[in-house]
Amino acid sequence: MAQAFRFQFLLEQAQEKSDKAARLMAEIKAQWQLGEQKLQQLQGFVGDYRNRFVTAQSGGLSVNQWRDYQLFMAKLDTALKQQVGEVELFRQRFDEAKARWLDTQREVKAMQALAERQARTELARQAKREQKELDEYASKLAYRKTREQQDE
Repeated sequence: MAQAFRFQFLLEQAQEKSDKAARLMAEIKAQWQLGEQKLQQLQGFVGDYRNRFVTAQSGGLSVNQWRDYQLFMAKLDTALKQQVGEVELFRQRFDEAKARWLDTQREVKAMQALAERQARTELARQAKREQKELDEYASKLAYRKTREQQDE
């Protein structure tokens, strides 16, 4: 009879931990990608706004208009820096989540290797037991034949 893997509970726990780490990594990656999209949109808007400013300057601007453009550009630059920081934070969080997931994967693989080793050992033990039984049967059969031949 095959023996159950004695660390099955730990293997299942490691697999659950790995699955949870994978889900977290996927969530963070989605946030990172969303942050990247927002950054690209913001960069596009900043570029468009700069072009409008250049176009407006060529037509002449009042001091108030020029100041308003400059204030808004400063706000856009601040928003751009914040978004770059957010994207960088998500990238770092993703790298950390990936490292944790890889650690859990190593743990699962180690537990699976233990399970496979135990299964191989059990199969070898079973094969040895079966061979011993066959040898005993063959020995008894040979003994009977010898006895029968001697009785004749």
